[in-house]
Amino acid sequence: MSRLHLLNSNSIFFDFTDMNRLLITILFCSFVFVHDNYAQKKKDKPNILFIMCDDLNDYQGVFGGHPQAKTPNIDKLAESGTRFLNAQSNIPVCQPSRNSLFTGVYPSASSDFGWIPHFKQKVLKHNKTFVQVLKENGYYTLASGKLMHANEKEVWNEWGLDIKHNYGPFYYNGDKLTAHPSVPAPFNKIGPIDGSYGRISEMPNHNGERGVPGLVEGWNMKPVKYNSDSDRDLLYDEKHAEWAVNKFKELANKKNDKPFFMGVGFVRPHTPLHAPDKYFDMFPLDELELDKWVADDTEDIFYQEIFGTKGKGSRYYRELLASYAGDRELALKTFLQAYLACVAFVDDQIGTVLEGLETSGLADNTIVIFTSDHGWQMGEKELLFKNTVYEEATRVPYIIRDPKVKKNQVVSHPVSLIDLYPTVLDFAGIEASNLKAEGGAELGGYSVIPFLENPNTMKWEGPEGALSVKGVWGATSKNFTVNEQNYSYRTEKWRYIHYTDGKEELYNHDADPYEWKNIASDKKYAKVKSDLKAQMEKIIKVKFNDIVN
Repeated sequence: MSRLHLLNSNSIFFDFTDMNRLLITILFCSFVFVHDNYAQKKKDKPNILFIMCDDLNDYQGVFGGHPQAKTPNIDKLAESGTRFLNAQSNIPVCQPSRNSLFTGVYPSASSDFGWIPHFKQKVLKHNKTFVQVLKENGYYTLASGKLMHANEKEVWNEWGLDIKHNYGPFYYNGDKLTAHPSVPAPFNKIGPIDGSYGRISEMPNHNGERGVPGLVEGWNMKPVKYNSDSDRDLLYDEKHAEWAVNKFKELANKKNDKPFFMGVGFVRPHTPLHAPDKYFDMFPLDELELDKWVADDTEDIFYQEIFGTKGKGSRYYRELLASYAGDRELALKTFLQAYLACVAFVDDQIGTVLEGLETSGLADNTIVIFTSDHGWQMGEKELLFKNTVYEEATRVPYIIRDPKVKKNQVVSHPVSLIDLYPTVLDFAGIEASNLKAEGGAELGGYSVIPFLENPNTMKWEGPEGALSVKGVWGATSKNFTVNEQNYSYRTEKWRYIHYTDGKEELYNHDADPYEWKNIASDKKYAKVKSDLKAQMEKIIKVKFNDIVN
């Protein structure tokens, strides 16, 4: 019996009038079904809030990097979502890391190891950022702060505060921007960004006159008022947080039929490490603890041999100690205090944004993703900077809160920032290429949503480990190729490092979480090295033995 017959069990015959009524009913029901289905899909399309910090290592309570770190808001976010304990940066330095995660392309696939905007880089200029894909597929895109070093404004429906650089406030000595007046030489000679740390209150207010020292907002030389913590101008990160809160209110009131993607980029704890007094007061210098270390930690590694001691990491460490008469403990504690103060400061801004999201009523349909572009070495292996092949620089905090999945989950399987692109599109229900034109590189990562559904899943399609690269300085030159870079590969148990000259390091994280003992020369680990190297080569798509002796 046909469906038409089933609609009327009293008769299998219809006159013309009955048939017309039936057709109208069917058409109406079909319209309602399609309309409701479309509305349901639109309703289920999540908003996405992406919060990103700069130079933030694992110094948060939930990631255990430093026992005295105070990050209640990041910790609360982790408890309400899923945290990835072994997330890695694919290239631990600002611009190429951001280029990679926003385009979904490994640095080894684009040869982007330097400081070229993604839309000018020879490969990445042919790739779409995931923001562009979201916009093309119905998302309302808006952002403020430091997300990429150079943004394409056209991929955003709204761009927030038009700030060229977000690094301030700075100290102006009456002639030029310099390091904080309390920073001793020779470290202060490094300059107003990497060579500066200290309380904002110790820099006098600037009256706006050239030649008069004082506190200025940024490269714009705009005076900043700071009389006390309760009587001062807002700092850049605070302004971005305030912008986000106001936008949540607007989005909630507009009842926009488009889901939104909002990016909020905080610059702290990037240098200069300046923060209001209350954040420094949280970390009394005489109560600070330094992480464990061993004095001979550089004797079995090849980092300094490959990169020398004139690079920023080695030089900054050496000059910081020299500024405190060689007193390692005092030097690092002074720097650490400023770093922890800036971490606590940015945690407050993250809390402001998350509270604004909750208050707006949008949280129940908003995915929150939080991470950093890379970490930071705090004196380990005599390095004080980012852009190394070791855990402190490559590991990043990574939290995803999906209101529809279980809370307080922990994932130990390695993932990396390359996986963010496909994850965002997966949340949005979008299947799209990252290619803009011929000449671009393919998507490198995999969606991590399977880990949200089951933190111990064995069904993830991605690799066993996470790949990072430290490029040779000047690697934007045509003289440097992919195989001439220095790669680090992190699995749950191992970190394997392969240098440009073929030298190797291997660390067993089960037995050696601080990466103190390089066991690469131990013959009993030859098979482990071979397996890890093969996994690395598969991702990079190059055979090291074919090129490097």
